[in-house]
Amino acid sequence: MIPCNSIEDFPSRLSSDAARSLLGGLTAAWHPRLIAATGKQPAWYRADELPAPVRAVRSDDQDVFSQPASDRSEAKYRLIIVPQASLTEIASEIRDCLVAESHGVIDRELEAHGDENFLNDVVIEVADRADAVRKIAAACEALGYRSDDQNFWNTSSDSFGRSGQRDIGASDFYALGYTWWQIQVLTRRLRYTSNLDQQHFENRLAEAASKLGAGDTDAACAALHDCYDALAEERDHYFSSDPAILDLALVTPGTLNDWLQSTENSNGDVQLESTAGQSVPLATPQNVLVDEDVARAIQELPAEAANVARQSLQRSDIGICGGGPSSDLCVQRLSIGQVEDRVAGALAIVKETLGQLPTVYARLGGGIAADWLPAILAAKFQGVVPIDFINGVGFGEESKVILGDSGDETEALTAKPIDADDDSAFLTLSALMGEAIDGGEIATSLLVHWPGQGCDSFHDVRRASTWTLALGKFWKIDEYFSEGERPYHHGSLPTPTVQTDLLVDPSDTTLSSTFAGQTQKNLLGMLALIDPDAATDSRNSTVDELRRKIASSLGYQTIACKDAAAGSVVLIHPHSPPARQRISIAGKIAAHASSVFHASAEGGQTQVIADVPAWGFAVIGEVAKSAVVEPSDDDPNFIQKMGRWLRPRIRKIVDGDRLSNEFMDVSLNREHGGVDGVYSGRGRGNRFSTRLIVTPVSAKQSVVAVCDRVETITNTTTLGEIAMSGRFVDPDDESRQFPVWEARYQLQRGSRQLIYRVKVAGPVPDSADDSAIWKHLPSLRIAIAESTPIIRCINSEKLRRTSARRFASTTGFQVEEADDRTTLVASDRPTIHRRVDERFLDTLITASVGSDWHTFAFGFDVRGPVASARELQSRDTIAVPIQASANGSAELAQRGWLMHVSPSTVEAQVVDIGVVSDQGKYLAIHFRVIQTAGKPAKASLRFCRGVHSVIEVSSLSRPLASSDAELTLADLESHAISHGVETDDDQIKWSQRAHGVVHFVVLFETGGDT
Repeated sequence: MIPCNSIEDFPSRLSSDAARSLLGGLTAAWHPRLIAATGKQPAWYRADELPAPVRAVRSDDQDVFSQPASDRSEAKYRLIIVPQASLTEIASEIRDCLVAESHGVIDRELEAHGDENFLNDVVIEVADRADAVRKIAAACEALGYRSDDQNFWNTSSDSFGRSGQRDIGASDFYALGYTWWQIQVLTRRLRYTSNLDQQHFENRLAEAASKLGAGDTDAACAALHDCYDALAEERDHYFSSDPAILDLALVTPGTLNDWLQSTENSNGDVQLESTAGQSVPLATPQNVLVDEDVARAIQELPAEAANVARQSLQRSDIGICGGGPSSDLCVQRLSIGQVEDRVAGALAIVKETLGQLPTVYARLGGGIAADWLPAILAAKFQGVVPIDFINGVGFGEESKVILGDSGDETEALTAKPIDADDDSAFLTLSALMGEAIDGGEIATSLLVHWPGQGCDSFHDVRRASTWTLALGKFWKIDEYFSEGERPYHHGSLPTPTVQTDLLVDPSDTTLSSTFAGQTQKNLLGMLALIDPDAATDSRNSTVDELRRKIASSLGYQTIACKDAAAGSVVLIHPHSPPARQRISIAGKIAAHASSVFHASAEGGQTQVIADVPAWGFAVIGEVAKSAVVEPSDDDPNFIQKMGRWLRPRIRKIVDGDRLSNEFMDVSLNREHGGVDGVYSGRGRGNRFSTRLIVTPVSAKQSVVAVCDRVETITNTTTLGEIAMSGRFVDPDDESRQFPVWEARYQLQRGSRQLIYRVKVAGPVPDSADDSAIWKHLPSLRIAIAESTPIIRCINSEKLRRTSARRFASTTGFQVEEADDRTTLVASDRPTIHRRVDERFLDTLITASVGSDWHTFAFGFDVRGPVASARELQSRDTIAVPIQASANGSAELAQRGWLMHVSPSTVEAQVVDIGVVSDQGKYLAIHFRVIQTAGKPAKASLRFCRGVHSVIEVSSLSRPLASSDAELTLADLESHAISHGVETDDDQIKWSQRAHGVVHFVVLFETGGDT
């Protein structure tokens, strides 16, 4: 009894329990004892209609199962199987006779008319196949139908005999029943007809069942082959191509032993060569995902167990994909360099464990990034599975697509995973594959399960596929890519899964340490561009040592000046964009000196706001020349002088509760200690405000801060700083204890960033839910003027748009408003955020213990938001004191750049330096270039030296790493993966894709053999 009107509208969406009962009941009716007893194929009826009574002639009490089907023309009963999925629709007459743990009988003798008798109906309610077989066996026994073979109804016994190289049992009939239903649903739903010779099919089905009961397994096998072949011909009549089926076991360190046990219990390698007259099962290989965690778990096994695991993975019926890093790798928490190291390390571990890398790249959880595709291709992977199996994302509308750009293309399996442990996914499996074929796609069923698990329908598909390809062909995943159909559609570039709620550790300095390490490498690259010989001997030098060496290479004599201000300094900036730095200089300097934005005398020293070029240097102090040395035609005329005289003098930064400079006017609130308003850029209105809150109940019911103290700490023409402190108060319950807070606001002359530092200490508010950190910790609520802003969070050194209500960032986020206005909210540590209504954003204050300060930078229309946010974490000091009386210092370069990066959204990083030999020696610098924006760009790097050549390498390749052997140009070219880079004298040019990361090794001539 099926819960639909016809096969055409066979249900495709049911709960797991309902689908298990429906498919279990349908296939249990195909048990060979029932087929042998009736000589017929099971019939189906609509659940909402009572099947018409069937006339019959009474028989004696002989054992009907013990006779051949041709001799059994008499019967007493008709068996009606009611799946639980049909209970809500069945007729009341059937529902009333159902017995939960047994069977019910509808006595039709009372309905006899004249000399005619009707079969009595035996009705059973079934929850699954095992339940159905058990109840059928009990009903047969109770009604007098006996069998001498006590194991004939045993569902745990799969084999009743053997024919050729296959075991034959009830499972083959269950699989045949499932296949019949799938083919009928496929052809009737998509083609509205059926071409199956039903009479021939039923005859051969009855013959197979009767021969199996008689012990003639060879004849039973031949009859079953005819049945499966008939269904294959039926499908081929409408769909000639075979869908692909991939059986993928997801293995973790915790389930590794389960997988080893399941493979040990399997039949081992499938024999593909048959002998005359023997039935050979078609191959149904299984695939397993081996990532970094599984490979490490195998290595940690005892030696004997590890060898067993490796031998199991080498079986011919096992396909392998993997090579990806651990699922706990959170890409958004790490820098790109850290991610590249983790990905390379995972490949090394998997290769060491398996002896070689698999040919298909995959990862259990977390997904993969588009940046990894060139490296995956360089590692000789034939395909990639970009699906995050843990979070259930990463799949697409098509099963198999092309990923990447021209030259970096690879095939990807993007089929939606099918839970092989859920019968609901198998209700209309063939119809879904038929629809994919009709759509011109590569029909693929990706059946995913944990080791040793799988529903009855999954095992039916596997069993049926040993007889026929009607449901599809099982593939090893490597052969699926090497021998399967080729896709011709391009898919969207993959992105790693974004974790929206990250619990951050305030004491975690991993990212800031990484930024400091990158500064050291960038300085090493700058030194190499000036003095290659000095750079090769300075690989292990500290940041301060490298800056002094750069200053010395520029011709300046460095001095030690720890406490007192120096008379002259060299500012060295190894990043982009240009920097504006506040420093103290002993004595006085010209107000319009080169590189000076502003200068003012304070206490015998000069406070200087200096500009430094990106990837460049600037000299400030007595050594520096004045911007105007002698009168010229460019001197200001009388009108200009009058304008300067009438222009208001430069005022101090702080004025009461306000901080002001050239780019913004900030108003602070004395009542709650937050920002009342920021007036900056185009437009007259307030564009930004903040306040501290605690939300112990909900985001919309907050406890606000109250300010008790306001104090001006610093107030000069170069710097202003205001300190505030207070507490949190609940207006509805003033007795509740909340943390106390302290905050400082700092604004520098010429800066587009307002620095905000906050410290919270004291009791934490109570919460019934310990996991609700938003209820435990204070947060900074930010209000913006735009009602529908675009939010781009900064993760992995890139700006990525997010529409999530909650999101995490490593260094902050940017708000894009109307009129191209942007507001940067940078943090000195990873933070989590949430949207509240349309105009509010909350940022969690994680510095809630001890005396730790949580520092933010609010930037308005900042150029290079990613770099600006990174500098807040790196806290880099860029000044190197130099000797003011250096000989010939007036003739030395006092401002310049060593490398220019274009456009501003592109960031360059030095990975390594080295020397390459080829008819001379060349300076080699390995660069990592990142497009931080989500748009493609025509990018370029220009150097202070002429470029000999450039080679693009994989992001996982480190050809310049220290080695005992000298690196030759031929060795370096063996790492090349592309030739799409143009060179032009001192410049290289290429096309950079959105959020793309490329690696170049640039060679510079150093002259002769030196």
